[in-house]
Amino acid sequence: MKQEKGSITLFVLVACLFFVLMLVGAYTFTLNKIQTQEQNLKQIQENYSRDIPRIDEIYQEMINN
Repeated sequence: MKQEKGSITLFVLVACLFFVLMLVGAYTFTLNKIQTQEQNLKQIQENYSRDIPRIDEIYQEMINN
């Protein structure tokens, strides 16, 4: 009987460890996804701030082409 309780405890510990590892994996995936989106947003903002001062020039290029 005591061995069975030990086996159940080991099973529960392994299941908890697996669950924690899955949570860490999901958190890491989400964190990487957020960082990628922040980098993309930063790049868009840089492009926007760079192009806005020369917006008239850009329109002229579009008209001429």
